[in-house]
Amino acid sequence: MGSSALCDELRIKVIFLMVFLFSSEFGLPQLGAAALGINYGQVANNLPSPEQVLLLINSLKITKARIYDTNPKVLTAFANSGIELIVTVPNEIVGQLTNSQQALQWLMTNVKPYIPATKITGIAVGNEVYNTEDQALMSNLVPAMVALHEALVQLSLDSYIYISTANSLAVLQNSYPPSLGSFQPELVTLLSPFLQFLATTKSPFWINAYPYFAYKDDPNRIPLDYVLFSPNTTGMVDPYTKLHYDNMLYAQVDAVTFAIARMGYQGIEVRVSETGWPSKGDADEIGATMENARVYNKNLLLRQMENEGTPLKPNQRLEVYLFALFNEDMKPGPTSERNYGLFQPDGTMAYSVGLDTLASGASISLTSSSTKGNREEVGGIVKKGDEEGMNFALLLLEEFNLPLGLLPLANIIEVGFVRESGYMWVVQEKKVEHNFKMINKLVSYETAIHGYISNKSIKKLEGVKAKELLLWPPVSEITVDELPTGKIHFKSLVGITKTFPVEAFAAGQ
Repeated sequence: MGSSALCDELRIKVIFLMVFLFSSEFGLPQLGAAALGINYGQVANNLPSPEQVLLLINSLKITKARIYDTNPKVLTAFANSGIELIVTVPNEIVGQLTNSQQALQWLMTNVKPYIPATKITGIAVGNEVYNTEDQALMSNLVPAMVALHEALVQLSLDSYIYISTANSLAVLQNSYPPSLGSFQPELVTLLSPFLQFLATTKSPFWINAYPYFAYKDDPNRIPLDYVLFSPNTTGMVDPYTKLHYDNMLYAQVDAVTFAIARMGYQGIEVRVSETGWPSKGDADEIGATMENARVYNKNLLLRQMENEGTPLKPNQRLEVYLFALFNEDMKPGPTSERNYGLFQPDGTMAYSVGLDTLASGASISLTSSSTKGNREEVGGIVKKGDEEGMNFALLLLEEFNLPLGLLPLANIIEVGFVRESGYMWVVQEKKVEHNFKMINKLVSYETAIHGYISNKSIKKLEGVKAKELLLWPPVSEITVDELPTGKIHFKSLVGITKTFPVEAFAAGQ
């Protein structure tokens, strides 16, 4: 078969998978759901007490946490806190829980005494089991999950607690491009009953996804901007789905979704059980720096506040658990393993990602419409009032080589800008409609406008519409060739681009 015919065949298969996946799309965004959680590991000898940890998590307004055991002190401390907690069955005892009586006893000892005061919502049976090369453990995983689920049913807890296991991304044989995502052939017979269990019980597929590892292993070919969620990255376009990915994490998640679809299953939600970036590493751990860790986690936080889904599932908010809350000094392995924490054991921040400033602001678990106004809380410079706001907006347009008349605002409440990410937002008292006379183009500016500004462009723009006949299509991207005599391009959400002379948007037009 020729390469062209092979590509056509792959494209047809991918289109079929996309139809299969979209038929199971969950519909509207989960606006009421908290999407950001934190992994609370305890492999250390110098951590604060669980009571102190709870105070820290509450101060950050995080409403979900995951622990790697069923530590009674933690479960007791988290009572009546409202924190949704995932507990873990250690790999070492998974085999014992294939017995129905043992599974019931485990729940009666480690879960039942603490609920409902402690809000246990999930049980992770083992961690990265399918990459342990322990055949007995891998074979026992699904029977243990089934036994635990049946015990939950017996205790009338199955409606409140779901069961899954956290998987390493190494379960995939292929993850690039995402549409060709597939599982390791030797795992297929084991994964089929696992996926059937998830589909039957409506439980999520948990994946531990670390773009850091991909970058560390191939820094010359993988752009750092792409793995760090930089708004200025060109990203990649999947050649079969034509979906654009501006960060690796979302590509990894969608690769898992495609792999599940290839196994014939739909409606299984993929959630990120772990992701993070080490702030320190050994000499051969390229990219393990405090600055990269700060940028990765901060940009991920911004995405979470946007209520985002992946390109394949844009209407399904991606649930993510950051790894980790603390640096853990007793973890084995390279230096990086002990330096994933957002905090030092004494409670001081290892670096700032903006979480610390949320203590006086809104919760991360708020809906996107509620969090649009919290940009200054994640490191933004904010100018309030009409005069200061307009002057700041003009300075930004000038700095990034954009025409000064591009934003004809009025009665500004505030203008903000996060230099690290390029995120800019504007809040004004009422919507403004402005006619650019040179080109007779009517453009509307909503009360809330935001996007990512960089040299000669504003991307992921929201709040601006340009009138076309009787319609007002949203403008998603504005780019400029050259000032002051070049062209300016307005791109709509559906990909249609309109081009005008830059001078039509000069100051005073």
